[in-house]
Amino acid sequence: MAIGIAATLTLATPAFAQCEVGAWGAANTVKAQRRVKVQGMTAALNSAYTADVLTAKETLLLALEEMNTVIIGKLGSFWEEWHQAMEDMTAQLSATLVDRTRQTAENEDAKNVALAAKTQQKKELEAKETYEPASEAICRFDTINEDLNESDAISDALTVGYSMDFRNIGGNNKNSIARSGKAGLQKSRWEVYRDKFCDKESNNGRAGCSEDGPMANAHILPSKTIFGKPTIDLDDANTRDALRELTFNITGYEATDLIPVTAFKSFQGLEQRQENREYLAQMDAVGALVYSTVAERGMGDPAPEVKELRERMGVTDASETPSKREIRQSIVEQLRDPAYYIQLYANPKTVSQKELYLKAYNVTMLYDMIAKQEKISTVYAIQAANRLNKADRSRHNASSSAPLR
Repeated sequence: MAIGIAATLTLATPAFAQCEVGAWGAANTVKAQRRVKVQGMTAALNSAYTADVLTAKETLLLALEEMNTVIIGKLGSFWEEWHQAMEDMTAQLSATLVDRTRQTAENEDAKNVALAAKTQQKKELEAKETYEPASEAICRFDTINEDLNESDAISDALTVGYSMDFRNIGGNNKNSIARSGKAGLQKSRWEVYRDKFCDKESNNGRAGCSEDGPMANAHILPSKTIFGKPTIDLDDANTRDALRELTFNITGYEATDLIPVTAFKSFQGLEQRQENREYLAQMDAVGALVYSTVAERGMGDPAPEVKELRERMGVTDASETPSKREIRQSIVEQLRDPAYYIQLYANPKTVSQKELYLKAYNVTMLYDMIAKQEKISTVYAIQAANRLNKADRSRHNASSSAPLR
């Protein structure tokens, strides 16, 4: 500021009147002097400014260095104080990222589970609408199926039992009625005929009895004894004897003569023994046709619901212990019930339900038919083999005790 005032005073120009002589020369002299003074002043100002700037710059640099030292110190202090916190924060951030991934996966899993549950519920609802019993008839069929399974098992057991009984007879088992051979079997059969099945009018009134037996002719009437009712009362001893005699009469089953002990180990005795066993095998296959037919009509377990169904259809002699055959009969009778077809209009699903049941029942019946056909085919095979044996005597000799087949 002082330099500026001094320069102003120094550069002051003396005043001249314009009309004075020598005014232009004096003015030029003054200008020259002022120019010199300005140049000197400029140099002095530049020098002063340069010194001031250098001083200010040095002061500023020192201040910046000091500030940098302070800032770095503060940062170092912050790092020392915040280092553990930063590590913990980094760990938390990393754990957060992992947890976010887990939560995202859990949300996706929950979404899938909810979608699957929704789909399952939808399918269950559709299945319930489709297969839930829509009529009383469906429940009846389901109830009968359980009884049919039990009766089927009983029927198989009866078939095996009949097979064992006749095998013992044909093999002259020591506990059978044929233990003494043909004669003993014939004697036993005659006594049963005379006491239970004799018809006094037969053979011109000389049938061997004076009064009819309690079940006259039952042993020769399959249409009555076997097919008369869908369930045969096997608890009755007379009925069991009638069925046994019918089997003898239908199949021509006979017992073989006993082989003497002295000849048993001879060549002829061993051959005869083998032929007797062949005969038993053939007669068992033939008898199976009769055994299975009788067994299907054998009494089963108590099934009052089957009796009720049959009585509802007007049957008056339904059995409390229906056979496999009677249970099948009750199913057929339900298909003849007008109410069965009326209920078809109750619900659109009813038709498909009943169609499904009838298809399943058809498969069951087909299986039984195939089993029966297998028995028939085996008998035809036996018959063909026997005819070949008779045509070519060199292939096999006829048994001397077993009947010709």
